Amino acid sequence: MKSETEIYETANKVIERFGDEAALYAAIRGDEFQRLGNYEGEVLWRRITKAVEVLLTTERPRTAVLH
Repeated sequence: MKSETEIYETANKVIERFGDEAALYAAIRGDEFQRLGNYEGEVLWRRITKAVEVLLTTERPRTAVLH
């Protein structure tokens, strides 16, 4: 299983390659692994999808503090 750092590094690479479609691409990869019965691959790509969504969000969390 990849570390959170590796997940976010991969998410950044997916964003660089696919731009605004990065989350869709990652989700499709997760679906492909699910269809193949590859649970580890599915979980990995679901984590990458979530990281892509976090990196692409334009909303600031309510708990964020601006300095």
